[in-house]
Amino acid sequence: MSLTPNELVGKALETLRDGLAPFVSQKFRSKYPGRTREELQRILRRTLNLRGPFEDLDIEDLDIANILKVMRNSWDYVFSDTLGPTERALVIELLDVRNDWAHQGTFSTENAYQALDSAHRLLKAIESPKASEILKLINEEKRWVYTDLVTKESRIHMATCQFARNRCKTRLDDNYWHGPIRKHGAGRLQPQDQGRSLQVQGLPPVSG
Repeated sequence: MSLTPNELVGKALETLRDGLAPFVSQKFRSKYPGRTREELQRILRRTLNLRGPFEDLDIEDLDIANILKVMRNSWDYVFSDTLGPTERALVIELLDVRNDWAHQGTFSTENAYQALDSAHRLLKAIESPKASEILKLINEEKRWVYTDLVTKESRIHMATCQFARNRCKTRLDDNYWHGPIRKHGAGRLQPQDQGRSLQVQGLPPVSG
């Protein structure tokens, strides 16, 4: 069964979280050796606008929204040496996508494709194996678009054929009552056709 655009976006965000979490965790450990949790708590307080403690909270415990916020808020020191402005723009874009999705925003097919493509590009940039899963979702989305397009074209074709049949039938009916008189044999009109022709012209039929 094909997924709707909103369902595709939801699965893409889930896959994106699974791909980003270990990468973000590894970056924090490499940037803050021996004090990873302390720095994470500081970022989380600023990101979530909450007061600790966060001793038991690890990056891989966060949802996709907070992982993207952590990346955005610690970009310059933690991520800028690995990723560039393009990837930072993808993080911000995908955070907007997540917010729209979480608030039951309706995604068009085009919007869903763009969200999936952005998630795939970000995961590919960090060399995450989860990028291939996003690619599968993109192919699923393409099949959904193709099926939808074929269905619409089929309906248009059927409606066009029905219109053509109706128009052809109308023309045949018009020709029968008002068009050329049918001939039988060697170009001679049969008596019944002579009577119908005279009636069409407003003259009384010839009797006898």
